Amino acid sequence: MRMTKTLMTAILLTSAIIAPALLRAEETPSETAPAESVTLETLQASPDDADAIKAFGEKQLEAAKALSEKEPEAAVEMLSKLQAGLAEVKPTERPAVVALMIVRNQVGMTERNLANSLWSLEDMKAKIAESPTDPAWVNRYTMKLYADNAVLVRSDWQKAKEPVDAGVAYLEKLAEESEDEAYQTAVKRAASQLGRLQRSIESQKKLAALIGKPAMPLSADTCVNAESLTDADVKGKVVVLDFFAIWCGPCIASFPHVRHWNADLADKGVQVIGVTSYYGYDWNEETEKPARGEDVSHEAEVAMLGKFAKSHELTYPLIVNESKDIFKYYGVSGIPQVVVIDQTGIVQLVKVGSGEANAKAIEAKVKELLGEG
Repeated sequence: MRMTKTLMTAILLTSAIIAPALLRAEETPSETAPAESVTLETLQASPDDADAIKAFGEKQLEAAKALSEKEPEAAVEMLSKLQAGLAEVKPTERPAVVALMIVRNQVGMTERNLANSLWSLEDMKAKIAESPTDPAWVNRYTMKLYADNAVLVRSDWQKAKEPVDAGVAYLEKLAEESEDEAYQTAVKRAASQLGRLQRSIESQKKLAALIGKPAMPLSADTCVNAESLTDADVKGKVVVLDFFAIWCGPCIASFPHVRHWNADLADKGVQVIGVTSYYGYDWNEETEKPARGEDVSHEAEVAMLGKFAKSHELTYPLIVNESKDIFKYYGVSGIPQVVVIDQTGIVQLVKVGSGEANAKAIEAKVKELLGEG
């Protein structure tokens, strides 16, 4: 079978990072027996030799790389057996435990890259039929289907829905027809993993249903950077609602985009509003950052939010919604989430997550509504 460009890249990348990654487990190079003399049997007999584990891992991955160039299917089988053998190595000392963890992660990553590049989902289903009590191919099938659709769920959930639903139905049928209890458990676990994608699809479906609906009246227990904020204040404007939390890394990563929209578009008729809730955080004066506290009053948390806003140069209004009714109305299940509302109060766009692609889509929609698109 011919190697694909994606497959070759994956193998070369794995080979490029395995040696330094292994050495980082301990900061000194291997000074034990040469790699050629290390076998699974010797590792199982002496599991606390971290240098031997690292040397063995480097040797086996190099061998898998060489084999994959001629017989990629055999390389996948080799890595699968290697992973099973490594599971029987039981170190107790920390350096060896860390070294083994790194090797197993690299072996698993290389095997997944190879398998996903070599076989289609239908090929994998054929392999599953050949081994009706071995969950290895079930796991590969699940990982490939998940990887193929995880990003697609957010960009085009309708396209992802059919293959994900079909995958779950296929796995559920496998579990139902199997008489092997361990195999049933593994297959049900795989179906549950794909179930997460199904729930994400349902969330995206609900968000899509918001488009064209009237915006919810503004609901705030209190405001930061404004004395108050009502529907009258935003009438006739394009409104950008940014749902966030002070503890959310992706939310903070998206702040530069939100600041940009506020700075460059506010004078053109755009109102940016940050939307958050109470999470029990106070302001730590020593670190100058939010910190979870006990029995934090709403007043203290609002004061914290003001300092947080100043530290991130957020000058637009931030509203705090304790009941989270506004979160529920807009189907917020993941943050950051941005909702764009037109000048007549109709929802025009909903985007979940940070990143350049979402930011560009949001700005494009806002400019379209301003007549600049």
